[in-house]
Amino acid sequence: ALDATVRSLGPGARCATLCCDLAQADDVADAVRFIELLDRPVDLLVHAAGIQAPGRVTDSPVEALDEHYLLNVRGPYVLSQLVVPLMRVPGARSVFVTSAPRTDRREGDAHHTVTQAAARAMADQLRIETAGSGVRVLTVVADDWTDVPRCAVDPVEFAAGLAAGMVDAVVQTELDVTELSVRGIARPVRTERL
Repeated sequence: ALDATVRSLGPGARCATLCCDLAQADDVADAVRFIELLDRPVDLLVHAAGIQAPGRVTDSPVEALDEHYLLNVRGPYVLSQLVVPLMRVPGARSVFVTSAPRTDRREGDAHHTVTQAAARAMADQLRIETAGSGVRVLTVVADDWTDVPRCAVDPVEFAAGLAAGMVDAVVQTELDVTELSVRGIARPVRTERL
């Protein structure tokens, strides 16, 4: 999908795609070294990769938590350390896409819940550290729309709405939007035609 998006920009677009394993610090460092070779400031960094696999505190192997930690927390941490110094454009943004904190989450979502809380805390800390530098930090909290009562949200529509909300928050120049909360809208089970 990313390659198709790049192709849709046309042959004159100055664009490149890089792949790296966020769980491997060396992979992340290699990708950032390539970005440094371009000798252009970074204006936007979006942390949207991650993992969500079932697991319970009481009986899941600790290796499952480690995998969540590497992808949901440590990877974005290392990437932020390396990329934020390259963000020299006024109004540059670092965006963390996380899930909503819930006390009523289904049993078996422990690893995801713990690491999403850590990602939100990291975004809050980065916001403090970059205050006054021109880099703004946005936390996007996407609720689990599948739990909305009678929710009939199409996943593609939800993703498009989420993306539109993020773009609106990122391009805002008059306000520093620090958190954007997005959830699916409950809809009636049936609709009447006139």
